[in-house]
Amino acid sequence: MKHLFVLSILLIPTLKVQAEPIYIEGGPLESGKIFLNCQINQTRDKCFFDSGKRGITVLNTPDFASMKKHGEIRESSASGAVIACDRVTPKSIRVASSVSFDQQSIARCPFSEKLPKISVGIDPFKDSVVRFDFQVKKLSFANKSLKGVKQASEWRTEPKGHIALPVTIDQLDVYGIWDTGAGLTSVDTAYVTKHPDKFTFVQELTTGIDATGNPVKMKLYKLKALSILGTKFADISVLAFDFKPIRPYFNRDVQLILGFNLLSKKNWVLDFPNRMILPEAF
Repeated sequence: MKHLFVLSILLIPTLKVQAEPIYIEGGPLESGKIFLNCQINQTRDKCFFDSGKRGITVLNTPDFASMKKHGEIRESSASGAVIACDRVTPKSIRVASSVSFDQQSIARCPFSEKLPKISVGIDPFKDSVVRFDFQVKKLSFANKSLKGVKQASEWRTEPKGHIALPVTIDQLDVYGIWDTGAGLTSVDTAYVTKHPDKFTFVQELTTGIDATGNPVKMKLYKLKALSILGTKFADISVLAFDFKPIRPYFNRDVQLILGFNLLSKKNWVLDFPNRMILPEAF
């Protein structure tokens, strides 16, 4: 699905080493998608950055059709749909011009006009400290970890590798997934049913689409406020859908998918080797 700033400002000059552009495709209700420069073999393109997944996925287009299949990868999503994808190994992969590796298996999935040609998860950054600056639309690779920074916090890694952060909604403590692949923040319908006073209904939606391009029944609500690691967010649009299909991937206290409309209101430093995160004010 998703923080004290005096020291954060002092850290910025030491953390920014190599800057890469972030391309943002905006949508309704402050939703959006993040794209980064990438190259797979000889194909250069903008890849969709989806921190709600781990690996790299390409669609079966002419650019990637010649790669030999050597296995199968099954991709699932919020609708519960599962699609069978080819396991293929490009000769070279480069993400954001600064992360490169050879002979890394990726998924090649059936073509769909609803899905991005290339999607990149968090695994390419597993050895890096990365700063996402939504204010100037830059991604920076750092030379200093977040260890010892008081404002930084450890994240919890979910069973399938997702980044989970503690969230407080009106003194109720839950967890949310830091997920740039979600255009809007989402909440489990069961949580809305249990705590209806926290949410204001806006409308029914019939056009929700998950990561595999399948429709998901959703309702749109307004959430007055929530807090992530001490940082407050107000007046948030949230989509409510049934989390049952994705429950096997998360612990039971995960009730939110923290999407672009919320994450883009701050800058974020992620120290992947130490599993630490630092939100920064604009």
